[in-house]
Amino acid sequence: MHRLWMTTAGPVLSLALSLGVWTSAVMAAEKVLPPDARFTCPMETHPDETDPARQGAYFSAQPGTCPWCGMKLKPIESVGWTRSYHRGEMAQPPAAATTPHSHEHQAAQSQPADDAVPASMRYTCAMERHPDEKDPAARGPYFSATPGKCPRCNMVLKPVENFDWTKPWLAARGAEVGYTCPSHPHVLAHEQDKCPRCGRELEPFKLMYTCPERKHADVISLQPGKCPKDGRPLTPFRGLWLSERMAAANVPPSSQPAADAPYRCPTHPLVHSRSPGACTVCARPLEPMGAAGAVLARTSGSSEATGFLCPMHPEQARSDKPGICPICAMRLVPAARFQPAATAPERVRRELDHMTEHYLEIQRLLASDSTSDLARHALGIAAASEMLLKNVAALDLSQAARVESAARRVHEAAMKITGLNIRQDRVQLVDLSAGMVALLEDLRPDRQRWPALYIFHCPMSKGDWIQTSKEKANPYYGFQMLTCGELKGTK
Repeated sequence: MHRLWMTTAGPVLSLALSLGVWTSAVMAAEKVLPPDARFTCPMETHPDETDPARQGAYFSAQPGTCPWCGMKLKPIESVGWTRSYHRGEMAQPPAAATTPHSHEHQAAQSQPADDAVPASMRYTCAMERHPDEKDPAARGPYFSATPGKCPRCNMVLKPVENFDWTKPWLAARGAEVGYTCPSHPHVLAHEQDKCPRCGRELEPFKLMYTCPERKHADVISLQPGKCPKDGRPLTPFRGLWLSERMAAANVPPSSQPAADAPYRCPTHPLVHSRSPGACTVCARPLEPMGAAGAVLARTSGSSEATGFLCPMHPEQARSDKPGICPICAMRLVPAARFQPAATAPERVRRELDHMTEHYLEIQRLLASDSTSDLARHALGIAAASEMLLKNVAALDLSQAARVESAARRVHEAAMKITGLNIRQDRVQLVDLSAGMVALLEDLRPDRQRWPALYIFHCPMSKGDWIQTSKEKANPYYGFQMLTCGELKGTK
């Protein structure tokens, strides 16, 4: 038999006030774990319960299932929200035990779906994710055509439209759902989270796919696969915003070009808008279009040639005084000195300069035991490496293959640096540095800015790092072992 306790303070507080028992009311309002409670329902609250006494948390001394929602009970220490509770003396009278319900659904009636809400599904488990499942395919949401219980967690299935998290899935109409930051389109996640650059909540969107080859930018698909023209794997990009708020504020990309679109991406002509913005495929600023649909050249009037701008975000990040870019944390440069790269080889070297600036800042931050702006610099490397990869084919064939391999290694490592855990970020620095060192074998960043780049090796982490001075500043251990390492070479 289970013993249960609930922590909803409302009914107890009302009773205490009517009796003038303030001490009991204060105890009830606190988050208290009963002294012998060992298991709990993962749901801290049960707002759908009609009985107010059953709307709080459910605790038990024994394993089993929650009598209010049917979910499997878990050890208290494995549920994150219980950390804000403390042990107390709020035990309620014992409640009758509940027995787990048998799974009533057959495969023909219900099915798991990780990418979209199937058209025939009418019910879902309240849990969008089931991270404790051993089978990765069973860790997503669970949908069913009929009511019953979730075979993964035993929770009662409810109508799909009852939950906020299902709304984007329904709006996607069978397509995959992704999440990105409205301000930082290079951030791509498969679950709701926060932007590692600015901390903003990621917004849901319909995943679309296109060929990474610029010549095949007209290939647009709602499903992953390969380009029918050259067989390359399709690249995901942001399609239609799925939240009502974002959809109302943005013109979605279309699968057909619009002859009257005022703004269009010069690389991906199917991405267009009625207002200035960034391409949802490559994040390049949309360009104003002429009457015949040609991209208009920007005139360099006095307003455009004054002040300061970010070399990576010249349209979005401008200022009247020196500073850093609010998007990628790169230092602003005088607008009068900025000239866009005219050829693909020039663009490769320009992006390498961007990557080098961001990398050196990451090395400096980690050597200082700091994570401030670390994520923004990492995503700056990711964005620059993506642009480098788009132009790498213009290099010598043998050189291009090596540069592409190194740039992909840099990109993958940069995307894993979050600024949330300095130990984990230092682990990713091994691959990030290896890729940057490999790039230096074929390409040299601006020698005027960086006359000498020193490559050091850390015998403890087995990783290399690059810095601009001979005075060692080990980013893998910071002040703990700042001078640990040996000089390998100079570029």
